[in-house]
Amino acid sequence: MDWEELKSVLIEELLEMEMPRELNSKEELIDALDKLEAAITRTIEKVMPRKKPSPYAKRWWTKELEMVRKKIRRIGRQARHYKCYPDHSAHGEWKKVRNELSDLLCKTKHDHYIDWIESINAKTIWDTHKFSTTPVTDGAKTRIPALKKMNADGQQVEVHNNEGKNIKGAFPNTVPEVLAHDMRRSEPIPVNNRLGQGCNLAMYGYRFFNAFQIEGSIGKRDELATNFADDAACATSAKTLEEAAERMRTLFQCAGGPAT
Repeated sequence: MDWEELKSVLIEELLEMEMPRELNSKEELIDALDKLEAAITRTIEKVMPRKKPSPYAKRWWTKELEMVRKKIRRIGRQARHYKCYPDHSAHGEWKKVRNELSDLLCKTKHDHYIDWIESINAKTIWDTHKFSTTPVTDGAKTRIPALKKMNADGQQVEVHNNEGKNIKGAFPNTVPEVLAHDMRRSEPIPVNNRLGQGCNLAMYGYRFFNAFQIEGSIGKRDELATNFADDAACATSAKTLEEAAERMRTLFQCAGGPAT
């Protein structure tokens, strides 16, 4: 806050008012006070910086809590510095300040709740009723949104109660896919089946789909390896399970393998 700027702007606002004179009635006094208050209000609006509180800010958070939190962080750094000395006084001081912050948090939240209850009026009584009767949730609306599906005309319609049993019908069975290569695009191709997240076939499907664009890994005899994005899949064959496991371990841990 720039007090010098506030003073200069207030002087300019007062100079624009009429010269002081003797007030002879109650009405004149009230009118003069209203003009003075208006001049001060205009000055504050011009000079006073406006705060932009975050919607995620805690309404009960205070400057006292901020000071205690800074204190506990400072002492916490000291305690970490002497972590090899468990008998150092910094550890006891940190526990003391931590308990102080915990007690202050409980007291501040309780006082904020009491102040909010006492501030309820005729305009906010219904908001209070909503908060008190709403079950404990994550803060969202206390209702399940209506399930929608695509009808034959391609429009979204709500699923009624008698149709809600078949949830699968609320989602499209096919997903159109478009193939693009060398500045050419194909027509939308309906895909009836698709791979889910974490599917082991994703690597092989990607490898076969892009076989002309990428070079497959060349392993030893009876070894196969492929990858997709940050996933990798390896396969090997042997006469015994122990031999196959040993080949798989070697395949994963070799230079350039998935585990290296």
